[in-house]
Amino acid sequence: MESSFKKAYEKQELPNGDIEISFKSSRIGVHAASNLLLALIVFFGWIPLWIGLAAIINPSEDAFGTLVVVSIIIWFVLVYFFIRKKSTIVIRPNEGIIFNNKQLPFSDISVIGVMRQTTTRDANGTSYVYAEAGGKQIKVTAHMPKPRADAICEEIKHLSGIGWN
Repeated sequence: MESSFKKAYEKQELPNGDIEISFKSSRIGVHAASNLLLALIVFFGWIPLWIGLAAIINPSEDAFGTLVVVSIIIWFVLVYFFIRKKSTIVIRPNEGIIFNNKQLPFSDISVIGVMRQTTTRDANGTSYVYAEAGGKQIKVTAHMPKPRADAICEEIKHLSGIGWN
C-alpha cells in the first residue's frame, strides 16, 4: 500500500549518485523568533497611530486603505522572504555531506544528531541537525520542527553508508 501522507522532506537521487534532500526550514531559531515576534507586535502596534496621524493630516479613506495594504505586504515579506526558506543538503554516500556550499567528510564526523532549542514562551521550540567534527558542533541544517529534524538526521545516517553508534 502506498501512503497517502507526504513526507516532511523530499529525497532525489542525482545523476552522479549523490542524494539530495530538500525540506522547508526557518532562517531564524526559536530565540530570535520570540524576539522577532515581540518586535513585530511593537512595529504593528504603531499602525493605528500612523493611521490616526494620516487621518488627521489628510482626512480621507485613501490613507487608511494604503496603510492597511502596506501593513499586509510588510507582513508577507517578513514571513515568506525572511523567516521561511527551502533548504537542501546533498549526501555523497561513504564520502560526506554538502550543505550551504560547504563540504564535511564523514571521516571527520564523530556524531550526527539533533539539537533542540526552546524558550519559556515556546515549549515546542525548533530543532536543527548538527554534526560534531574536529571538536566543533557544526550546524548542518537550518531550524525546523523537531520531528522533521529527527527524520532528516535518520535519513542522513541511513544514506551515509556508515554504521553510526
